Amino acid sequence: RYDLLLSPATAALAWPADQPFPPIIDGREVGPRGHAIFTAWANVAGLCGLTVPVARTADAGGIGAQVLAAPGRDLALLDFCLSHPVLRDIGVVRPTPDVPA
Repeated sequence: RYDLLLSPATAALAWPADQPFPPIIDGREVGPRGHAIFTAWANVAGLCGLTVPVARTADAGGIGAQVLAAPGRDLALLDFCLSHPVLRDIGVVRPTPDVPA
């Protein structure tokens, strides 16, 4: 029904490197996979996706979004990213035929 799905890439901003995961997100305690709520289901479903930067926080941290497509639609996803000026400018490239998929 839809060609692409756009969602947040993670549920939390960057956390200290000495912590394996953020213990609190949006004021709520979370477990070790709480930050991955937007990506885990896409992996299980076999969707292809790209994570792209969309903004920076005041302290220069990154905020990203993931663009997802149905299994096997990798090239359609890359073509979309190549056609979008902002995504094209960050260096998304379409593989050449001699590069294995």
